[in-house]
Amino acid sequence: MSDRPPVSESQSPTPPGKKPRSPVERVIVWGGIAILLGVLAFEARQKYSYDPTVGQLRKVFSEETEKYVKLSEIRPMIAGSPSEVKTPHERRSYQRIDLKWPSLFKDYRVQLIVESEGDDPLVAGFTTPGANDPDSEPVAPPTASTELAHAGPPTPAGGMMPMAGAGMGGPGGRGAGRPGAAGRPGGGSGGGPGAAVGGGGAPRGRGLVAIAQREEVVAELKLTEEQTAKLTELQAGARGAFQTLQGMPEDERAAAMKTMREGQEKSVSEILDEPQFARLLQLVWRETGLASVERDDVAKGLGLSDEQREKFRPILADRQSGQRELRDAPPEVAAQKRKEWDDQLRAVLTEEQAKQWEELLGAPAPEPAKAAASATN
Repeated sequence: MSDRPPVSESQSPTPPGKKPRSPVERVIVWGGIAILLGVLAFEARQKYSYDPTVGQLRKVFSEETEKYVKLSEIRPMIAGSPSEVKTPHERRSYQRIDLKWPSLFKDYRVQLIVESEGDDPLVAGFTTPGANDPDSEPVAPPTASTELAHAGPPTPAGGMMPMAGAGMGGPGGRGAGRPGAAGRPGGGSGGGPGAAVGGGGAPRGRGLVAIAQREEVVAELKLTEEQTAKLTELQAGARGAFQTLQGMPEDERAAAMKTMREGQEKSVSEILDEPQFARLLQLVWRETGLASVERDDVAKGLGLSDEQREKFRPILADRQSGQRELRDAPPEVAAQKRKEWDDQLRAVLTEEQAKQWEELLGAPAPEPAKAAASATN
């Protein structure tokens, strides 16, 4: 037995590590937690303002959209309280409205591409410069989408949505319906909506006139100032007509739009020379993909049989209805679905027709980044 007297509870040593925090330390710890929670709440607020705004804009400027929208109609779609700065656009008839939701970690920005004049200007599309979005092209609104797009297209690391562009349809202007030297169909392709979004540049539409106005296309085709001015005038003239179409019944709207596209295609064929117009058609076909086979001139150029054209109809009908459903789908889902439709259409072609289709498309479309270099050659 030990001779040591028992240690009272009050005399027992304090276990190591149990030293209570001082008031200053408590203030620092709880202050840090409060700051962290405040930052997280702030970031969440910005994100949940930015995301719904972009979602609403994509619904408006979807691939199926061919219209300009008044700025007053766009403003209610903008969530939160972003800062707003107006900056000039490369095209003098447009300007940018740069909306920014402040963030410590993300670049929450949307650039609206709007007309320069008017108390309530029309919005041609939008871009998301800081987004890692496959739908956006670092060019984009008119390039620019691709909105804008989409338009369309933004359009790359930055997203741009639609700018209403003139789609093409109906018989072609120069060389309509006449096979080329390599069995290439003449005429134009059903251009589809002109609105797409991108990450910078001009509104990137997907229609005939909008594609012709892209900076890299202007450079490749070596368009003159007179030609670009006429194209700009042509697109401006279509603005009011597109707005009028929105209130028409669906069947009347489709017929009126087809007539408008045919007229615009003919006008473009008169503005450009023959090689320029032929190359522009190739670029449009690249945008619309194998959906162009529904056109009579393309079908004739590829030598499609009546049986093949019948097989195309349900695929194209499914594609048309499905495009509307994809407006709210993630970009990667929409891209995969479009690839599936193209694969279904391609499966109907013979091996020789598939080769002819690739020949019809010509050289790859110019990249926006190479536009300036091409112009100097």
